[in-house]
Amino acid sequence: MARQGGAAVDAGSAGDSDAGSPPDGGAVADAGSPPDAGPAPDGGPATDACVAPDAGAPPALEVLPCPATPPVLWSRTFSQVDVSFGGAADENGNLYWVEYDPPWSYQNPDPPAFLVSADSKDGQNRYRVSAPGSTVGSFMLADGNVVLSQGLVVTAYAAATGARSWSLDLTAARPTGYDGIGWMTDLGDGRIAFTRYSNSEGSTTLYVVDGSSGTVVWSTASPAYQVLGSNGTGLMLVASNASTSYSPYETIADVSVLDSSGRETWKDRIAYSRFLGWTSARPWLAVPENQGICSTAKYTAAPAWWGQTMGANLGFAFSFGTGAQTPDNVQVFRGESMIGIGPLAGSNPEDGLAVFPFLAGDHLDMLGQAWHSQPALCYPSAPRAAWFARVDATSLYQCPLSLSGGIEAAALLPGRLIVGWRNYLSYACGDHLNPVTIEAYALPGESLAKSGWVQWGGNPGGGNRPRAP
Repeated sequence: MARQGGAAVDAGSAGDSDAGSPPDGGAVADAGSPPDAGPAPDGGPATDACVAPDAGAPPALEVLPCPATPPVLWSRTFSQVDVSFGGAADENGNLYWVEYDPPWSYQNPDPPAFLVSADSKDGQNRYRVSAPGSTVGSFMLADGNVVLSQGLVVTAYAAATGARSWSLDLTAARPTGYDGIGWMTDLGDGRIAFTRYSNSEGSTTLYVVDGSSGTVVWSTASPAYQVLGSNGTGLMLVASNASTSYSPYETIADVSVLDSSGRETWKDRIAYSRFLGWTSARPWLAVPENQGICSTAKYTAAPAWWGQTMGANLGFAFSFGTGAQTPDNVQVFRGESMIGIGPLAGSNPEDGLAVFPFLAGDHLDMLGQAWHSQPALCYPSAPRAAWFARVDATSLYQCPLSLSGGIEAAALLPGRLIVGWRNYLSYACGDHLNPVTIEAYALPGESLAKSGWVQWGGNPGGGNRPRAP
């Protein structure tokens, strides 16, 4: 089955836009073209890249017993409204999510949305404001705002108060239900990048907008643009002209780095399976052929990992087990050397594994949960037991958690781990509500690393950029 990962905040969902034209939107017709932009070259074979030789298995991590299961500090269950919690948090310890009230149903396919912020110390709301429009797709924190997409409308709300800061409507004259906004990325220099897919034209347009006003700075079209991530200081990694193959799974695409004005720093045609993150030096890509880590002047190529966190030197990554009964692994690397590998008990390559990793200084705090395949029409997999783990350069331990549903997102804040999970009361099709619980577990002395690609989405607010020191 497909690998289940942590909360993804970069991919917008395509949907009908019924939100109308909000005020204060940037004028798309006035958008300029980036300098040096031209037609994308014809796709061809990938250029030669560094392929690291197999350096052999790194030392095995010592598996320690669980010292104590983290206790629950507070818990909130939402049984009357549907909740979409992606783990978004700000630097002050506030949480952000979307509620749909009343919940989705066949009779109510676009339920009213509300933006909610809560204090992570006790889980109580700071505010709950209406977010008019269709179902929320992309969601991130940037430049003091909560930025979200609904259909073809991008709106920013002040994170402190919930007041609307700006809104940008990209609805076409004749939009289709397959048009959408996705790949939203915080460039870290006051600008935001995202793509708008037009089904009728069969093209994707890359937009860069001012984060404080929503004004379009520039835009350009290309086949299947994807904004993979940012270094947090104005550079973005972009893929276009892609073709995908399986066994091994990989994408061959024109991969380039652009600055926020649209100038191209470099471009290569690269075969890769996943964007992993971006350190201060260069972006990291998983390359199926690699058995180790190596770097070019442009990017770092890693093995076929399916996720990682990393600081300036130390990092942690995840890989499949080698056989049906072999657990999936967590790997530890320092620089370009793998220094440890350990099993994630309860996992196997045949089931999905959701992991929610957090770089916490010299070690990793993480949540994990296997998803077992099942023959159900609407839910092809079901959650198994969840656990918390701590991993360092020499050892790891796992502690069971008592939650009875599927983890959807998590956030690590000073001294506490926030978990959002859904209780699957029914796996049948229909408009029943499977309630969401958001709760906090005590982790005394634990906190995110001050800088680096510290979690899914890069940083606590998402946006696919690293956390700034």
